[in-house]
Amino acid sequence: MSPKMYSYLGTAPFIILMLSSFAASTENAIIILNVFYSALSSLSLAFLAGAHWGQAVPSNNFGQYKVAIYFLMAIFASFVLTFILSKSSLPMLLYAGLFWLMYYMDKRYLPADSIPDGYFAHRYKLTMIVSVCLVITALT
Repeated sequence: MSPKMYSYLGTAPFIILMLSSFAASTENAIIILNVFYSALSSLSLAFLAGAHWGQAVPSNNFGQYKVAIYFLMAIFASFVLTFILSKSSLPMLLYAGLFWLMYYMDKRYLPADSIPDGYFAHRYKLTMIVSVCLVITALT
């Protein structure tokens, strides 16, 4: 299988959790779903922030250091907010916004010479899938 196919398979947990949100009828089920979504989103965003850190170390690019550090702080704050507002949909909307912000930061800070052709178009599709799943879950 191609790397693109694997990246689409990486969105499967988001889609499964979104579909599970329609079946979540009790308050405890909603809280558990929010915690799983928060953990999955945190891991995905931490991986993307790690890509910036990996680019920053050899090039000593302070802009990428800032992106990685600020995103790690935002991820931690969002994860804590999930437990404080466990019955709220606000953390899901915040994560959707963080995925879009990471997409725009990637376009700005990742060096164009190290990015394969079509990467940002593919990344846009993945960001759209994940954020739509998060927003639909927040609205259910």
